[in-house]
Amino acid sequence: MNRRALGEWGRVTALALIVFAVAGAAWGWWQPVTTGEVTDDLTAVTGLSGEDAPVTAFGMYVIVTGILGAALAGWMFAAARSLRGPVALLGAGVLSFLGSGVFLLFGGYVTSHFRATDLDGDLVAGQQVTLVADVGAGVGFLVAPAAAVLVYWACALFSSDRAFERSL
Repeated sequence: MNRRALGEWGRVTALALIVFAVAGAAWGWWQPVTTGEVTDDLTAVTGLSGEDAPVTAFGMYVIVTGILGAALAGWMFAAARSLRGPVALLGAGVLSFLGSGVFLLFGGYVTSHFRATDLDGDLVAGQQVTLVADVGAGVGFLVAPAAAVLVYWACALFSSDRAFERSL
């Protein structure tokens, strides 16, 4: 692998992970939450609103990472001409998979540190609390890589042979 290709891979990797991290932090900031009020005996939270927040948060995670994976692959095909080929197709999938993890990591950090009420401290009866569900990615981890591979493959499929000529 020549220096130019190695530098291109570094640029693509850095940009991909930064974009996924920033988007994850934004998702964490605006992630739906459940709110309620502490009971008189301090053992439960009642009057919950936003009980479907975990489902909505997971849906948002899947949709946003899928869009980011597709955008990453399209950008890689268009901007990283020296990387075009089967290795870049796999690279788009791997970077999108890693990006999904980074997205969830940064989003979870922002949500738990800036949005959720600290339940370890002293609670008082009637206090309003904000509860944040831990979003487990599960099969959602596969959406971004699938979208990335599909978009990169489609770009390659519908491009002319000249798109794969290497300029030295």
